[in-house]
Amino acid sequence: MISSFTKQMGKLLGVACLATSASVSAGVIQMTTQVKHFDLWAEAFDYDERKWTSEHSYDSTSLYFDGFDSSLGTLLDVDIYFISDWYLGNGVYSEDFSKHYNPNASAWGKGTIRLTAEIFDPSGVDRERLRRRVYTDCSDKDPSDPYYADCGDYEEKDGIFDAGFDLSGVDIDNFIGGADAVGIDFDLDLWANLKGCGKGDDFCVDGAVGDWYGKAYVKYTYEDTPVSEPYSLVLFGLGLLGLGVARRRAAG
Repeated sequence: MISSFTKQMGKLLGVACLATSASVSAGVIQMTTQVKHFDLWAEAFDYDERKWTSEHSYDSTSLYFDGFDSSLGTLLDVDIYFISDWYLGNGVYSEDFSKHYNPNASAWGKGTIRLTAEIFDPSGVDRERLRRRVYTDCSDKDPSDPYYADCGDYEEKDGIFDAGFDLSGVDIDNFIGGADAVGIDFDLDLWANLKGCGKGDDFCVDGAVGDWYGKAYVKYTYEDTPVSEPYSLVLFGLGLLGLGVARRRAAG
């Protein structure tokens, strides 16, 4: 005869084992991150002193990332961002070597850099952009050399450009896919602008150089697919057995 104690233990065992099985089968929040590097560089030279004209140069690259592997579980969130450094330098140079007495060399110019990052696949994400300028000017008149004058000036700036993309306008399912499912463009545009030279100068130039380098990240947050472990199945079976015994005794 099964005692009242045995019956109660069977009930407790059944409840405990069912709870254990449920807790083991719950998914766990996980993250997976991909990282890729980019490095862009450009230079431009402007020899035309017309104020509203400039010379343009550029460099660009496209980075591709794998989409989320749905066999890992349920995708909960996507985070795409980059960290980077940039540099902009601009210089002007002028010469006046005419035969007139006491020449005076002078020049002034501007360098501009524009950095753009944009997700092109999937579409619908606003671009991130940064623009910076550097101004330079020089002037020289050398009394010791009444038939030649030259001058030059170089200025530079640098900084950090870190940004995350706003993905709120994109359906999260668009990030589920295979290889190269996510694409990001990085573009560096550079302008050199010779804004003016001294009257009668024989040679003038404005030159600009730009550099942009960093890392881009794609991070997926997901709930992994539950996997039943052997011991949890055994406990689950024992729990059912305990409940069955208790019910038969109660019915008898």
